[in-house]
Amino acid sequence: MTFLSTMCLTAVSTERGRVPPIPAADHETIRNYRIDDDVLRRLLAVSADAQKAHVGGTWFFAQLFSYSLDDITDRVLTKQPRLARIVEKHGFGRREYMTAVFALASARKVALYGPEEPEVHDQFVSSKNASDANIAFYESHQALLEPLMGGGPVTQANRKRIGD
Repeated sequence: MTFLSTMCLTAVSTERGRVPPIPAADHETIRNYRIDDDVLRRLLAVSADAQKAHVGGTWFFAQLFSYSLDDITDRVLTKQPRLARIVEKHGFGRREYMTAVFALASARKVALYGPEEPEVHDQFVSSKNASDANIAFYESHQALLEPLMGGGPVTQANRKRIGD
């Protein structure tokens, strides 16, 4: 599993009530973030450098206990200074990087599985956070992104991708 797939395939879900819901402003921030070719290029560069440096995978479960975008940014990047340096090397602010990751992962989730949310879900990777523009961007770049995000014929929870 690649670094980007670990970052974006947050298949582990949280039950509502386990942690407070993230603020509506955080959903809006993620939804309003626009993925474009420059952001994608930088995300891929961070992923490649993080793999080479063997950093990044340990924050997989941070989302289970994070209550805001600032909190998860702190949990992930403050506790992993090598990853933070890689993120900053590629022109991302720490919060912007986390926002970009969740915007892309949310767009992917909707593109592959549709907009319905199960009762148990991840607050950061959510259809609430997926904009039409980012869904369209993901779909137009799916061939490039899927191998990096772990998308073989079967993806999260062993569900088949749409079209398979």
